[in-house]
Amino acid sequence: SGQGFRTKFLQPHNIPVRKLSEPVRWRGGDQLETLVSNLTFRQPLSHEEPGDPREPVSPEHRVLLAKDMQPSTLRQVLEMLTAAHYQSSPDDMLRLTDSPQNNFHLLTVKGKIIAAAVEEHEGNIAPVALTENIAEGKRRVKGHLTAQSLALMSTDANFASMKIRRINRIAVSPGWQSKGLGSKLLKQIVFSCQTEGADLITSSFGADDQLLRFWVTNGFTIVKRCNKPDKASGLISALVVNPVSKRAEE
Repeated sequence: SGQGFRTKFLQPHNIPVRKLSEPVRWRGGDQLETLVSNLTFRQPLSHEEPGDPREPVSPEHRVLLAKDMQPSTLRQVLEMLTAAHYQSSPDDMLRLTDSPQNNFHLLTVKGKIIAAAVEEHEGNIAPVALTENIAEGKRRVKGHLTAQSLALMSTDANFASMKIRRINRIAVSPGWQSKGLGSKLLKQIVFSCQTEGADLITSSFGADDQLLRFWVTNGFTIVKRCNKPDKASGLISALVVNPVSKRAEE
């Protein structure tokens, strides 16, 4: 709840925050608390920004698995994603890095990460009997959030069998925001998904007007908006899609 309050209320409205000089629950300088904060990325390490964000840059796009990243690189990514999202518990970080089906898309300048996104593999579910049960609301399979949602709301079992790539998180380093880097990273993800034969790219999130404009401007279509606000974000959840194969377009 504190993370959501900071990212969804304090930051957007530039509200000054009064910080405690001494913790309430323990003495200042407590070594265990420092260790826990470092392990869960609540106190990011200081990083020098790579170059001047005001100058035009041509960032390098990289796609990595968590197991292939150096610890320092993985930490940079998780710090960025933790700071940008209202739901970033240690469990979330564990799931992002543990799953072999997650790709990390990075934009780097001089070896420093300035934007990052997590792409999860969904769908490609078999056999047909299972996908039909999903479309009828009789079965649910873990790890296929948007594939199941699309199949259920359309009553079309084909959605559950498609190769779907869900963008779980996307973030740009604070000093590099509002420069089109999020859109540039998204275009790279779309190209990568097309190259590897995916059918559909999706994302689901607590949607405000700015976020919806970002996704729609980048070629995604809003196909679902929930009626009740999400308890964590206070926002209405939205589901967006971008077909990247002929099958998905049809």
